[in-house]
Amino acid sequence: MSRLPDQGQTQSNDGERAERPVPKTIYVDWAGLETRLHQRPQRQAEPAPRRRLVTTVDAEVKDVRRNVRDSARAVLSWVSSVTEHDSPTSLDDVLDRCLRPGPDETAVNYTALADEIRRTLDVELSPKRIKKAIEHLRTRHEKKAATMQQQRLKNSLDALRERLQANFAALSETEHDQRHELRRATATEVLHAVRCAASRLIDSDYGEGIARSMDLDGLEGRCLDFVRDVVNETPIGAKTLPDDLHRLLVALCDYEGGCESDMRLVVDGARVVADLMGPDSLPGILAQLNTLVAGRHAIDTELYWTELQRLAAEAIELHDDAATTRYLNWVRRQEEEKRLPSPLRIASYCQNNAATHVLERLFQGELDGVEVWLERAHGCLDRMSRRDSGFNLIQTTRVVYLTVLAKVTGDDSEIRALFTDLPDSKAMTLLQDLAQYDNCVEIVRAAQNHATEANPELKHQLINLG
Repeated sequence: MSRLPDQGQTQSNDGERAERPVPKTIYVDWAGLETRLHQRPQRQAEPAPRRRLVTTVDAEVKDVRRNVRDSARAVLSWVSSVTEHDSPTSLDDVLDRCLRPGPDETAVNYTALADEIRRTLDVELSPKRIKKAIEHLRTRHEKKAATMQQQRLKNSLDALRERLQANFAALSETEHDQRHELRRATATEVLHAVRCAASRLIDSDYGEGIARSMDLDGLEGRCLDFVRDVVNETPIGAKTLPDDLHRLLVALCDYEGGCESDMRLVVDGARVVADLMGPDSLPGILAQLNTLVAGRHAIDTELYWTELQRLAAEAIELHDDAATTRYLNWVRRQEEEKRLPSPLRIASYCQNNAATHVLERLFQGELDGVEVWLERAHGCLDRMSRRDSGFNLIQTTRVVYLTVLAKVTGDDSEIRALFTDLPDSKAMTLLQDLAQYDNCVEIVRAAQNHATEANPELKHQLINLG
């Protein structure tokens, strides 16, 4: 039972009668409602959900790939039949009919090409299938050519390394103290020239305490003295050492100050350093590092990564080496610009260059297997932090890593948290170091944007810095 309002009258403040709601009693027959509820026909049930199918990408595109491969085989069969010696069809005539007018060799008339294949093989292929097949063949050929080129380059580097090691062994086999001192001093001078030339080939600041200029005339004279006193006067078993020295002397004589001259000086100088001190010595490793970094854009990323990891491992092995310690003690008594980093610091430079190069290519979308390369870059950062915690590029490398991670994953929480937790002064110092040492302008700008979003006060300071 419930009460509903009814109209009634009440006494107002001014003495007049006013209407007011009066409760009304209504009786509800619940037993009748329950009977009607049970007698009502059932509502139609919801349709059963569709069965969920779990499949893989490879399974979904399997038929498409098979279709493309079959089309590619048909195109190759047609090319083979056209180029046969006794074929009645002329390849030049086919090209005239199937290439569109103009100098572009890739402007193919696929409709005409489909007619040619049907006429020759009696196989029906649509122009779209032929286009996909040709793109597939080109991609496969490019990958195969790149792999073969990478393998040839690696074989050449291994052969060069063996030759340089043989030259060093033959040169140092029966030398006296005076020749050892001359060889050590000459190699140090050449390494200084290599580092100077490499620093000019890189836009950002590079290395520790590297001078921007060098005395090429003095270096040329020292190399000539070494040739006269060692190579010409004493028979040695290093057959290719004179050729390496000759190439370096030619590079010094023809030096004009441009990028080409600097690159020749880096390559020829690094070869001589490895001849004189050994490719697995500290100067030899540093010379190879400079060569790789200066020519990094012309080297495949996988090979570049592998070589830098090899150099880092070799540098770590020299940490407790007695001969390396004696050499570093001698170098510390030389001019400041000729002093060299420790083996652990050189290993850190190898890891830093490997990580930043990979991250730069990931940021620009030039690498496949993003997760694999991100894991490798993070491994470099971790090894630097554990072995050389005082390295000044650890923090900048971490900023680059988090910036690239934010782009490829779409989650910028880690990079923003980094700048949120840093005081303004340290955040500005970190951004200045990033702009000073990193070569990728796009990464630097992206990191600055993340920093200003996390801390808007930094925006005014960045504007003041220009």
